[in-house]
Amino acid sequence: SYNADATGNARMAYIGQDLYQSGFQLGQKLAGQVTSGDVVGFIATPGSLNIQPRIDGAVAAFKQYAPNVKVT
Repeated sequence: SYNADATGNARMAYIGQDLYQSGFQLGQKLAGQVTSGDVVGFIATPGSLNIQPRIDGAVAAFKQYAPNVKVT
């Protein structure tokens, strides 16, 4: 698989980044700049295997590092 894992695929290897971790790191950086208020994050295809983990990671980082920010 390349860039996104394919559920049910008997792949031999995966080449790409840890998508959740990349979203988490983005959220960490943003949380240092946005400390209160509302942040809107969106993805074109919710549930998509190469996008959803990134937004999940970013949301988790905001919960941990900027709990006063509401992410929707």
